Amino acid sequence: MAVVDPLRPRRAESGVLDAAEWRQIDEAEYHDAHADFLTPSTFVRWDGSVARFSDELAISASRPGRWLADLEYALAEAISYSPGFTRVDTPIERAVEIRRGVCQDLAQVFIALARQRGIATRYVSGWLYRPGANAPGESHAWAESFLPEAGWVQLDPTHPEPDLTRFVRIGSGRDYADVPPVKGTYIGPAAEDMSVEVAVLREESHAWRGGVVDRAS
Repeated sequence: MAVVDPLRPRRAESGVLDAAEWRQIDEAEYHDAHADFLTPSTFVRWDGSVARFSDELAISASRPGRWLADLEYALAEAISYSPGFTRVDTPIERAVEIRRGVCQDLAQVFIALARQRGIATRYVSGWLYRPGANAPGESHAWAESFLPEAGWVQLDPTHPEPDLTRFVRIGSGRDYADVPPVKGTYIGPAAEDMSVEVAVLREESHAWRGGVVDRAS
């Protein structure tokens, strides 16, 4: 059993940043520090149908934090969460065209549009903790954007304004290709297959503070 600390994620606060932040995002220092998360990658591009989709959304906000929050909600409304219409290797252009997809598709479209706007954004892979759910754990994908003065903030176009304390972060990268849930090399008969079941549980933690144990469950 693996025990994972989900950390304390941050949300993009609409009132934290002002228009001056756009100028900081445009500076060379910002681009140099976050170049990997500002350029196209294996599954993240913004030409053709993705660029037209961005124009259709026409998101405009004076503050980067507000712009990201508006994009989060706009994607949730524009693209229906519909399993079975895409695969892990489906181009985001396809998800935009059919307006259907799963969390991976929504996260990568979000990343593409944020990078197009000049905001460094990365892909996060992990699991959802669902209290009381009588089912195996559910893998999930969301996004993180870097804003000056605020750092990395987390956004999820699949669940706008989510309870991020229930997100179990496994890793992050430029897109799905960097952090797939399972990756490796198999040697054996072609008829073999693999079955994996993950249970996401909350474990009682014991943290020392000045000689006193804080208990949180």
